[in-house]
Amino acid sequence: MTVPSFILVGAPKCGTSFLLQSLRQNPCIFLPPTNELYFHSKLRDTKGPYDKGLKNKITQTYEDYTAYFNDSVEGQVVGEIATDYLYHSSVSAKSIAEHCGVDVKILVVLRNPIERTISNYRHMLSKGHETLEFRDAINAQSDRRNRGWRWSYQYAEISKYFDNLKDYIDVFENVKVILFEDIQRDRLSVLRSIEAYLNVPSYDYVDLEKRRNVKLVYKNRVSLKLATYLRRLSLSIGSEVISDKFDEIFSKGFEDFSTLAYKELFDYFTDDIERLEQLLGRDLNAWKYHSD
Repeated sequence: MTVPSFILVGAPKCGTSFLLQSLRQNPCIFLPPTNELYFHSKLRDTKGPYDKGLKNKITQTYEDYTAYFNDSVEGQVVGEIATDYLYHSSVSAKSIAEHCGVDVKILVVLRNPIERTISNYRHMLSKGHETLEFRDAINAQSDRRNRGWRWSYQYAEISKYFDNLKDYIDVFENVKVILFEDIQRDRLSVLRSIEAYLNVPSYDYVDLEKRRNVKLVYKNRVSLKLATYLRRLSLSIGSEVISDKFDEIFSKGFEDFSTLAYKELFDYFTDDIERLEQLLGRDLNAWKYHSD
C-alpha cells in the first residue's frame, strides 16, 4: 500500500490553495484529486448548523486512505494536503507517525495571525456560513466549540500556531515551515525550496500570479445561491467577464477593521508570536502591531 512521503498539514488561509494547484502541475509529484481527506484528524466536531454531510467526507479506514494514492506511478513523490491537521495536531501528528512513519516530510504554511484570522472569518462569511459580526464571532468561539461546531469557526484559535507546530516538531524528523509572506514576495522561490525539500526536479509552473480563493460576501443567502449558479453557468460557456459581473451585482463590501481591532488581536497573539520566534529562530517583527 502507498502512503504519502510528505504531508502539508496547514494552516488554512495561508496560501495552501496556491501550493496545491501549483504542485499538482509537477509530474514528479502526486497529489490525490481530493484534498482534505480527514483521515488523520477524523474531522472532530460536526454539529454546527452548516456541518451537515461533513461526516461523509471523513476517510475512515486505512484501506480507504491508501486507495487515494493508488494512481501514483513509480518515481513520483506522493503527498497529501489537509489543512485541519495542524489545528488537530495532538491527534493528527500521532496518526501520521503511526501510519506513514516519522520520516514523512511535513510542510507547514503560516501567516500573520491577525490577517489569517480575518481571512478565515471572511471565508466563512462568503460561504454564507457566518451570521455574526467579526467581534461577536470571535467571542462565540468557546461556545461554538462546546456545542460541537467544526474547527473552521475557531478563527483566532487556529491562528495560535506554537503548540500545534511543536507537536509536529517533537514527532517528526523533517518539518519545513513556509511563511505566507514569502509566497507573496516570491512564489517561484518558495516552490523551488519545496522541490529541493522533496528532492524532485524543478518544473516550469504556469499561472503563478493568478489569484486564488478570492472571496466575496453576498447581500443574503438568496444572492449567494443565485450568484453561484449564474457564475457556474457563465464559466461553463467560458466567460469570466460575465462571471465577475454577477459577483459585482450580488456582493457587498467586507466589514472594515479598525486600528483598535488590530491592536486587540495583536495583544491576543503576542505571547504566541514571541514563542514561535524562538521555536523557528526567525524574526517575525512583520507580524507585530505597529502604531504607525
